[in-house]
Amino acid sequence: MQERDFELGLDVQRVLQSRIRPLLNIDAGDCEIVSVEDGHVTIGFLGSCSRCLFRANCASYTVLDVLEQRFADRGATFEVAGVRVRREKARL
Repeated sequence: MQERDFELGLDVQRVLQSRIRPLLNIDAGDCEIVSVEDGHVTIGFLGSCSRCLFRANCASYTVLDVLEQRFADRGATFEVAGVRVRREKARL
């Protein structure tokens, strides 16, 4: 693992812990970092989030929006494992 990926993983972990996990924990869900490779971070849902009917919306609006906004300056890309999310480049 490159040092850049290691630092990105630590920073993403901090954001997950402070901003995303509290929201997911409300409904007995959680998330974790599955992998960090060449600036691409894969997040996995755990608990009730892994089988929730709304996981695509949650992935898009709760997880990916927060991470993409927070790490826009670093050129990092994100995905949630097992969830297909159509991302729009420009949102209103």
